[in-house]
Amino acid sequence: MLPCFGELKLFILQSKRYHYLCQRTTMKLKRDNCVRIQIYHLCVILPLFLLCASCGHELRPTPNTSDSRADSLAKQGFSVEIEKWYNAHTAALSITFDAGWVSSPLCEPVNDHIRKRKLHLGYEMVTSGFRAFPELFRYAEEHLEKEHFSFFGHGDYHVAHDKLLPDSAYSSFLKCWTTMKNLGLQPISYAYPEGAGFFPWTQDAVRRAGFLSARAHNTHLSGKAMLIVPDGIKEPANWYFLPSLVMQNENFARCADCINNTRELVPYLDMALKHHAWIISTYHAIGDTTSWGYYQLHDFIADMDSIAKRDFWCTSMDNITLYVRERARARVELSPLSASSLFPSPNNDKAILALRVSDDLDNAVFSHALTLTLRLPHSWKGQRVVVTKQGMAGNVAEYSVQSSEQLGQYIRMNCVPDEETYVLRCVVGK
Repeated sequence: MLPCFGELKLFILQSKRYHYLCQRTTMKLKRDNCVRIQIYHLCVILPLFLLCASCGHELRPTPNTSDSRADSLAKQGFSVEIEKWYNAHTAALSITFDAGWVSSPLCEPVNDHIRKRKLHLGYEMVTSGFRAFPELFRYAEEHLEKEHFSFFGHGDYHVAHDKLLPDSAYSSFLKCWTTMKNLGLQPISYAYPEGAGFFPWTQDAVRRAGFLSARAHNTHLSGKAMLIVPDGIKEPANWYFLPSLVMQNENFARCADCINNTRELVPYLDMALKHHAWIISTYHAIGDTTSWGYYQLHDFIADMDSIAKRDFWCTSMDNITLYVRERARARVELSPLSASSLFPSPNNDKAILALRVSDDLDNAVFSHALTLTLRLPHSWKGQRVVVTKQGMAGNVAEYSVQSSEQLGQYIRMNCVPDEETYVLRCVVGK
């Protein structure tokens, strides 16, 4: 029922006189539509608002039921948070290697040190070379494990795309993207040959070709400018000109702004950890002192040791690009799935929650899991949480409820933001 119904009904009857007045007035003002609308608002709409106000009623937004449920659960000790980085690591790091000949003997010691420390290395892919020598990709498939190695786009030919016309640059980016796709890869990240991605039209061309991020080759930046999404920043200001640490021996070009050794790298590693940021490092010719931009192998080994003993999510630019983009758009809904109590006991072993994570992105591309920390009330301490997907048989995962002074009772789970509903059941007993 409408508020103040009696007064409103009386007003509507009386407002016919207002409307008649408006009609008489607007007949004289047919040539001025703007004035006609203003008079109508003055004669009819304004008195209606004044009447509602006189009745003491406010115009309030419709409450968000999802927010209401979240508030209710929060009062009971439930909350959920998307971690800044996968598996709740402190910071993120992508190690990139601009060395196209993945089958070169010089790459073998580099690969071995990556495997030994359980790190990840991204190789460039200049796609014309892989089309001309298909054995390169076969070698990669047979010898480079996906958990430790990946590829990023690096042009169809190794040319400075800023020197090309925008349409020519776009054609090169698109051919690179298409070749990678035809090889069975999902092209996500790119790196500009010669670092030539300074112009906005070059950056726009790589975006239109289908890549989701692009790495620069910066020797003019330093300090905090090298950090990507530090602290509370959710996304880079420019996805298509991401800064990177240029790893280069001092004896090559006396580059004071480059990272010449591990001693110069460590402050950037610690800065990234302090600010919970993502950093990218770019190497050329590791251990090959006859080639462009070389870096000493013993310094590379020391770099890897320094990284391995710190809490980095060390993975590909692809994975971090997906994670950051998904997290920036993700929405988490947590709600009771039944009327039964959410506080388990020997008489109630079916405390059930529904969890839904969505990001409205294309699930065929954006399929990286996000790490969620779900805080639980004290009554869930020591119990198990079984996760299933609604409408599907079998368990997706099972967790033991953990306890910490900072978080209280919690579980940490990885969940793809695919708009599906996951069912969480608290099972009494270990």
